[in-house]
Amino acid sequence: MKRPGSTFRIVILVIDIALAIWIFSAYRKAQDPEPTAAMTAKTAAATTKTPSTKTPSQTTKTPAPSTQAPPATASPTETPAALPSVPAAAQPYLDRFSWYLDGVMTQGVPEGAKKVSSVSELFGRWQVLLIHDPEGPQEKMVFAEVRTDAGQFSYLIIYEKTLAYVPADGSAQEYSDKESPTYPFTWENGLATVQAGDSTLSLYCYEWNGRLYGTGAFALPDGTAVYAAAMQEVQP
Repeated sequence: MKRPGSTFRIVILVIDIALAIWIFSAYRKAQDPEPTAAMTAKTAAATTKTPSTKTPSQTTKTPAPSTQAPPATASPTETPAALPSVPAAAQPYLDRFSWYLDGVMTQGVPEGAKKVSSVSELFGRWQVLLIHDPEGPQEKMVFAEVRTDAGQFSYLIIYEKTLAYVPADGSAQEYSDKESPTYPFTWENGLATVQAGDSTLSLYCYEWNGRLYGTGAFALPDGTAVYAAAMQEVQP
């Protein structure tokens, strides 16, 4: 006959074994758990290849530039037309007015010039230059030899010789004193004002390096600009 204590110990042993088996099973589950829905979705996202976001310009390979030189094309070279030579009749006048053409025309009256204070200083012989449409398509230079004096009612400019020179074609034409008019002029505060038809020219008169000069400009009725320069002849 078994003792009651033995049966009790057997029951306790069975319970201990079952408890050990349950603890071991729980431990295995903790080490290797079943994938949850969140883990499954995360794994799927990690294993799915994301499509490329490159733009066409990034994914399209640009062909390398060609190193072959383009075919040579003969470009016509135009030879500039030779400027007509200055006629012999005009060259002395151009040389005479180099002080204006190469200086005063663009730089103005030279520093140190003194304004003429008396009209009587203007009486005598002068060289005059009128440039119509300067540097334009209708450019024309008119050179004149004149003398100035006091008339009965006004001061006078008397043309004695005139030469018209056209730089574009190199032509030059002289006019005698019979074809040249006489113009009256007025004087006020260093300005000699000449009225020629519908145009009015005012020359600023000044002394520089022992010689008298005059410079000015006006417009013809059709709007053409005219530059003017004058130089008094120095008596030997």
